[in-house]
Amino acid sequence: MSEMLSAAEGRKVLSRDDAEDVGSVKTAVFDDRVQRIVSLHVSGRRRHAALVEWADIAGFGPDAVVIASVDRLREAHDDESDAVRGKIDPPGARILDDAGDQHGVVRDIRFDPDSGHVEAIVGDGGEWQPHEVCALGSFALVVRHRG
Repeated sequence: MSEMLSAAEGRKVLSRDDAEDVGSVKTAVFDDRVQRIVSLHVSGRRRHAALVEWADIAGFGPDAVVIASVDRLREAHDDESDAVRGKIDPPGARILDDAGDQHGVVRDIRFDPDSGHVEAIVGDGGEWQPHEVCALGSFALVVRHRG
């Protein structure tokens, strides 16, 4: 069963160890080609951006995301800081192909909640498969030209 990123944002995040409410899903951090979610940005009581690796997610349900332990939350590394500050975030990003043509903006991302693998990038002009993504940056999501 697929999940939409927009539906997951704001979802409660709980610790499996003690059922502590540690915050909520703010956004996802993707690998550089948007093929899978590598971590979730959890907003909550911590001063700094807290990330949890996808491997430390014990369950991804419709009401809550369960992480293995509060100890699994960590601060963002330098190479992740733009992603957690929203500077590199697929939803809302322009879609450009490698020939320079514009294709609107990213509206949502469909992913597998068990594995974190991206199934499709949903944009104004339709859906893009992860293998069609060339790069994601602060300016745009770049996809292969469909010529």
